[in-house]
Order: sequence, then structure tokens, then C-alpha cells
Amino acid sequence: MGTIGSFGLMPTTGFSSLGMSASAIPDGFTTIQASAVGNSQMAASATTVLSGSELNMVLDDLRRLNTDGLRGRDVELSEAVLEHINIVPKSSPGNAGMLKSFSRDWPEVLKASEFQGERERIEALLPKLAEQAKAGRVNAADLQNLIEVKEVMEARLAGQIQEAPAPKYIRAKRFLEDLQSSIRILRQPDVAKYFTPANSPTAKTVRELAQYMIERDLRFAPAVTGDEAAYLKFYQALATYDVVANRAANGDDLAMKAN
Repeated sequence: MGTIGSFGLMPTTGFSSLGMSASAIPDGFTTIQASAVGNSQMAASATTVLSGSELNMVLDDLRRLNTDGLRGRDVELSEAVLEHINIVPKSSPGNAGMLKSFSRDWPEVLKASEFQGERERIEALLPKLAEQAKAGRVNAADLQNLIEVKEVMEARLAGQIQEAPAPKYIRAKRFLEDLQSSIRILRQPDVAKYFTPANSPTAKTVRELAQYMIERDLRFAPAVTGDEAAYLKFYQALATYDVVANRAANGDDLAMKAN
């Protein structure tokens, strides 16, 4: 993968405030200045990347360029990264990311023995509910069971707010928020659409994925627990291509090579 010219890179801070461990952060992670793809002089942060808002800002910039198809030297996209990127219809009320991955990285706080019963129930319920959702028929009793287990976990976690280190507590709380987001999807009458190929595209390059999402009015949803490293890597690839696409749109011949 090549790069065209130079663009601003800034180191990212604040990972600990997200409850992220160092192992979840790609080596040498940097963020591309938003001024490289728009008018803002602010730099992207890990928080805005993981929330999906920064990815959608770059996607909107590519949408602006997409008058007769995106152009410019492309950036390869690995399947290992793409499978962790959550894509939803524009008006989605939640995120099915946790329902699509069964290899859960439980936060340290929730690995404690006092949460074992709830963990086991969630591990049993999520794959079951995911299969029901794919078929478009979510069992109300199973869904209610999941809601009740989540509420028990939330109450027990709240009782540890004074004892648990802040980053670990935040990560556990975020995990349960991701679970709640999946519950919102499971409540939708058209739940099956979140598991169709249309919302789980296969793409070999950033341009191919961006073009697909623009044509179908899809958006990036937030990362769920375990997606963080993939989101940070994908952001760099997406923003790098956006820089090239802007230059190609402005007649930069070098940016058009290997188109």
C-alpha cells in the first residue's frame, strides 16, 4: 500500500479514559488531522473514532466527492479488520456488533467470580438470540431473560464503583452499554435486516467499501468491546484514502496512479 504526498499525523492520547488496555492499541497509532479531509483544524481522537462519528465524517467527505464514482489510488482492506467494523442502516436505533461475534473479550471486572452466573447465561443467550434474529423471529422470553441478566450485572457493577479502578470500571460499563445497544436491535420488527449481506459487506479495498456504503446510505456504528484495534486501523486506512481521493478530484495526476 502506497501513500501520496504527506499529511498531518498526530499522536493520540486518552486511551486509558476509554478503559482500553495497551494491547488493544495498534503499534504507533496516530490520527490523521481532520484538516486533511475537511476544514476543521481539530485532530481526531480515539473516542470519536471508536464512536463511529469520525468514520462517518470521512465517509461524508467521500460522499461529497462521489459525483461520478470515487477515484484515486486505493487502499487495501483486510478481512480481519473489516469483520470488526459495524455497519448499519442510517436510521438504526442500535448496533448488532455484539450479536455477530461470539468470541467475547469480557472486561476484567466482569470476569470476577460474583459475575460468573450472569456471564454464563449471557454466553448461552446471545448466540441463541442471534440465530433467532437472523430468521426474523426473536423469542420474547429469551429476550426478556437477557434484559434481566443485564440489569442484574448493572446493579452489581454499580456497587463496585468505589472499589474498581476507573479504567476497568469504565470498560465494564461500556460492555453493558454495548449489550443494551444489541437489545435495542433485537426489539426491532425488521431485526433480520441487520444480519443480511447488505449490512455485512465484503470489500477488498477502502474505496470499494465506501462506494458500497454511499450507494446504500449506510453508516458506521460504534465499536463494541473487542473491536477497538480494528477501528483504529480502519480509520487510518479510510482517512488516508480520503486524502488521496480529494487530491484526485482536484486533478493530482500522482493521486490517480494505480487507480
